[in-house]
Amino acid sequence: MLTVTERLLTDGSVSLRENSPTDSEMLYRGRMAPLSRSMFLNTEVIPYEAHESMIQKYFRADTKDCWFVIESAQKPVGTIALYNFEDHGRRSEWGRFVIAPESRGLGFGRRALRLFMEYAKTSGVRSLHSEVLSTRACSH
Repeated sequence: MLTVTERLLTDGSVSLRENSPTDSEMLYRGRMAPLSRSMFLNTEVIPYEAHESMIQKYFRADTKDCWFVIESAQKPVGTIALYNFEDHGRRSEWGRFVIAPESRGLGFGRRALRLFMEYAKTSGVRSLHSEVLSTRACSH
């Protein structure tokens, strides 16, 4: 069952909480991990300053964008985001979906995606889209 409180969604095992400025370093480490970089269009190492600038821009923006930290037992295991809303908020892109290499294969991604889709639905999103990179191999 989905439980929603301010800034937190949980199924009792996995939680999604909106990221905060204090998560910046953790988000950077997760995004720059070699097994995670291969999941993005830009696989290059991004300077920390550019990452920090993007984080600050996210928190200054007046949008419906939501960027969540995926947690299990109150420990970060990944991230997922909802952004680029169209059609009066009924259509959105999702991405930045990364599960830490050491947490892969444990069902956290599947559970988080289920929570995330329920959140999008209750937020009025009727159509989600994402670009999938089929040419890159993902290993557990």
